[in-house]
Amino acid sequence: MKGRWWDKMDVGNYKRARGYTFTYAMLAHTAREMGDEHSALIVEHEVEQLNEVMRQHGARRFAGVSVMGNGIYAMARFGRASSMHDLILGNVPDAWKQGPRLGQVAYPDVLVARAVTDGKKLQLILKPGRGPVRTTLAIERLLPLQSYRVTGASVDRLVADIEGHALLEVILEGRTEVFLGPISPPQACESSC
Repeated sequence: MKGRWWDKMDVGNYKRARGYTFTYAMLAHTAREMGDEHSALIVEHEVEQLNEVMRQHGARRFAGVSVMGNGIYAMARFGRASSMHDLILGNVPDAWKQGPRLGQVAYPDVLVARAVTDGKKLQLILKPGRGPVRTTLAIERLLPLQSYRVTGASVDRLVADIEGHALLEVILEGRTEVFLGPISPPQACESSC
């Protein structure tokens, strides 16, 4: 790619480092925001080729790239079409506003790679930040006194308290998927069971 000297500027530290990393991160973020997934993936590939990836406490970053440059690249990777537009306007699905959510973790011992609700279930992807750890997660916005089926944790069943809160113990030795879903109440027999 031919460009001007300022195309190589990392405005997070005002250095010309790592080629076009900052510019490419912005392009990937913009492409994804505009719904151009194909272009976003191409530019992400270029960024990955340009940079040395460093890992510290379970988190990855590009060496020599500013916090701002790494942050914009992370927003590009985790974004979706219209994500910034929706964030600014407060447009989020009702399921995200009402469904179960991860309320608290012991950061930086626990890194949250994904936390998504569909309004009833909660799916988490967690990673240890400083090596294997046994930790407790605080779960919120559960249905009061509802039983939940759990996978990926120390128990396979969880009951919410009267306020819809629960504590859940997990052992993180690597990438761990945790799932919570309500257990349906038993169905009544209509004729003979």
